[in-house]
Amino acid sequence: MFMNEKTPMTNEQTNALILSSIKKQQRGLKLLTGTALGLWLVSTMGIVFLIWAYFFTYLPKEREIIYRLDKEANASSASASPSGESEKARTGQKQAMFIMTRAVGIGIVSTAACVAVLSAGMFATIMLVIWNRRVTLRQINANLTQISAQLKELQSRESEKAARQ
Repeated sequence: MFMNEKTPMTNEQTNALILSSIKKQQRGLKLLTGTALGLWLVSTMGIVFLIWAYFFTYLPKEREIIYRLDKEANASSASASPSGESEKARTGQKQAMFIMTRAVGIGIVSTAACVAVLSAGMFATIMLVIWNRRVTLRQINANLTQISAQLKELQSRESEKAARQ
Protein backbone atom coordinates (compact mmCIF):
# COMPACT_ATOMS: atom_id res chain seq x y z
CA MET A 1 0.00 0.00 0.00
CA PHE A 2 1.42 3.38 -0.99
CA MET A 3 1.42 6.32 1.39
CA ASN A 4 -0.20 8.69 -1.10
CA GLU A 5 -3.21 6.46 -1.70
CA LYS A 6 -6.41 7.63 -0.04
CA THR A 7 -7.74 4.20 0.88
CA PRO A 8 -8.88 4.22 4.50
CA MET A 9 -7.14 1.87 6.88
CA THR A 10 -9.12 -0.57 8.96
CA ASN A 11 -9.04 -0.38 12.74
CA GLU A 12 -6.83 -3.48 12.90
CA GLN A 13 -4.31 -1.95 10.48
CA THR A 14 -4.33 1.32 12.39
CA ASN A 15 -3.85 -0.49 15.71
CA ALA A 16 -1.00 -2.60 14.30
CA LEU A 17 0.71 0.50 12.89
CA ILE A 18 0.31 2.37 16.17
CA LEU A 19 1.62 -0.58 18.23
CA SER A 20 4.67 -1.05 16.00
CA SER A 21 5.43 2.66 16.19
CA ILE A 22 5.09 2.67 19.98
CA LYS A 23 7.35 -0.39 20.34
CA LYS A 24 9.99 1.20 18.12
CA GLN A 25 9.89 4.41 20.14
CA GLN A 26 10.06 2.49 23.41
CA ARG A 27 13.18 0.62 22.23
CA GLY A 28 14.81 3.95 21.40
CA LEU A 29 13.84 5.34 24.80
CA LYS A 30 15.33 2.30 26.55
CA LEU A 31 18.58 2.70 24.60
CA LEU A 32 18.80 6.40 25.39
CA THR A 33 17.97 5.75 29.05
CA GLY A 34 20.75 3.16 29.27
CA THR A 35 23.19 5.52 27.60
CA ALA A 36 22.34 8.39 29.94
CA LEU A 37 22.53 6.14 32.99
CA GLY A 38 25.88 4.72 31.85
CA LEU A 39 27.35 8.17 31.30
CA TRP A 40 26.16 9.37 34.71
CA LEU A 41 27.65 6.28 36.38
CA VAL A 42 30.99 6.63 34.58
CA SER A 43 31.26 10.31 35.48
CA THR A 44 30.30 9.62 39.10
CA MET A 45 32.88 6.84 39.38
CA GLY A 46 35.51 9.12 37.83
CA ILE A 47 34.77 11.91 40.29
CA VAL A 48 34.87 9.50 43.24
CA PHE A 49 38.17 8.12 41.97
CA LEU A 50 39.64 11.60 41.62
CA ILE A 51 38.65 12.50 45.18
CA TRP A 52 40.09 9.22 46.45
CA ALA A 53 43.31 9.70 44.46
CA TYR A 54 43.74 13.21 45.81
CA PHE A 55 43.27 12.36 49.48
CA PHE A 56 44.96 8.96 49.55
CA THR A 57 47.68 9.28 46.93
CA TYR A 58 48.56 12.85 46.10
CA LEU A 59 48.13 14.58 49.46
CA PRO A 60 50.24 12.11 51.49
CA LYS A 61 53.01 12.23 48.88
CA GLU A 62 52.88 16.00 48.87
CA ARG A 63 53.21 16.09 52.66
CA GLU A 64 56.11 13.66 52.51
CA ILE A 65 57.94 15.74 49.90
CA ILE A 66 57.37 18.98 51.80
CA TYR A 67 58.60 17.35 55.01
CA ARG A 68 61.69 15.96 53.26
CA LEU A 69 62.46 19.29 51.58
CA ASP A 70 62.11 21.15 54.89
CA LYS A 71 64.38 18.59 56.56
CA GLU A 72 66.97 18.93 53.77
CA ALA A 73 66.77 22.71 53.89
CA ASN A 74 67.28 22.74 57.67
CA ALA A 75 70.16 20.26 57.41
CA SER A 76 71.88 22.23 54.67
CA SER A 77 71.49 25.54 56.50
CA ALA A 78 72.70 24.05 59.79
CA SER A 79 75.85 22.65 58.28
CA ALA A 80 78.16 25.10 56.58
CA SER A 81 79.15 22.70 53.85
CA PRO A 82 80.42 23.29 50.38
CA SER A 83 78.00 24.28 47.62
CA GLY A 84 77.84 20.71 46.32
CA GLU A 85 75.33 19.65 48.95
CA SER A 86 73.16 22.72 48.44
CA GLU A 87 73.22 22.02 44.70
CA LYS A 88 72.06 18.47 45.46
CA ALA A 89 69.22 19.85 47.59
CA ARG A 90 68.18 22.23 44.82
CA THR A 91 68.19 19.38 42.31
CA GLY A 92 65.98 17.34 44.65
CA GLN A 93 63.63 20.29 45.01
CA LYS A 94 63.40 20.69 41.25
CA GLN A 95 62.64 16.99 40.81
CA ALA A 96 59.97 17.13 43.49
CA MET A 97 58.39 20.19 41.89
CA PHE A 98 58.40 18.46 38.51
CA ILE A 99 56.73 15.34 39.90
CA MET A 100 54.09 17.35 41.76
CA THR A 101 53.43 19.56 38.73
CA ARG A 102 52.99 16.46 36.59
CA ALA A 103 50.57 14.98 39.14
CA VAL A 104 48.56 18.20 39.14
CA GLY A 105 48.48 18.14 35.32
CA ILE A 106 47.19 14.57 35.31
CA GLY A 107 44.56 15.60 37.86
CA ILE A 108 43.44 18.52 35.71
CA VAL A 109 43.14 16.35 32.59
CA SER A 110 41.24 13.70 34.56
CA THR A 111 38.89 16.32 35.96
CA ALA A 112 38.29 17.70 32.47
CA ALA A 113 37.51 14.18 31.22
CA CYS A 114 35.01 13.68 34.07
CA VAL A 115 33.37 17.00 33.26
CA ALA A 116 33.14 16.01 29.58
CA VAL A 117 31.49 12.68 30.44
CA LEU A 118 29.18 14.46 32.89
CA SER A 119 28.21 16.93 30.15
CA ALA A 120 27.49 14.06 27.76
CA GLY A 121 25.31 12.47 30.43
CA MET A 122 23.47 15.74 30.91
CA PHE A 123 22.93 16.05 27.15
CA ALA A 124 21.64 12.47 26.97
CA THR A 125 19.27 13.18 29.86
CA ILE A 126 17.92 16.31 28.17
CA MET A 127 17.44 14.36 24.94
CA LEU A 128 15.67 11.64 26.93
CA VAL A 129 13.24 14.15 28.42
CA ILE A 130 12.53 15.75 25.04
CA TRP A 131 12.12 12.40 23.30
CA ASN A 132 9.93 11.04 26.09
CA ARG A 133 7.68 14.09 25.74
CA ARG A 134 7.39 13.57 21.99
CA VAL A 135 6.64 9.87 22.38
CA THR A 136 3.97 10.64 24.96
CA LEU A 137 2.36 13.21 22.65
CA ARG A 138 2.44 10.72 19.76
CA GLN A 139 0.79 8.07 21.92
CA ILE A 140 -1.90 10.53 22.98
CA ASN A 141 -2.44 11.50 19.35
CA ALA A 142 -2.68 7.82 18.34
CA ASN A 143 -5.21 7.16 21.11
CA LEU A 144 -7.26 10.18 20.03
CA THR A 145 -7.19 8.89 16.46
CA GLN A 146 -8.49 5.51 17.64
CA ILE A 147 -11.24 7.16 19.67
CA SER A 148 -12.21 9.30 16.69
CA ALA A 149 -12.41 6.23 14.44
CA GLN A 150 -14.54 4.43 17.03
CA LEU A 151 -16.89 7.42 17.32
CA LYS A 152 -17.26 7.59 13.54
CA GLU A 153 -18.05 3.89 13.46
CA LEU A 154 -20.67 4.31 16.20
CA GLN A 155 -22.24 7.24 14.36
CA SER A 156 -22.43 5.28 11.12
CA ARG A 157 -24.04 2.34 12.94
CA GLU A 158 -26.61 4.62 14.58
CA SER A 159 -27.43 6.31 11.27
CA GLU A 160 -27.87 2.86 9.67
CA LYS A 161 -30.24 1.85 12.50
CA ALA A 162 -32.20 5.07 12.13
CA ALA A 163 -32.48 4.56 8.35
CA ARG A 164 -33.84 1.02 8.86
CA GLN A 165 -36.60 2.19 11.17
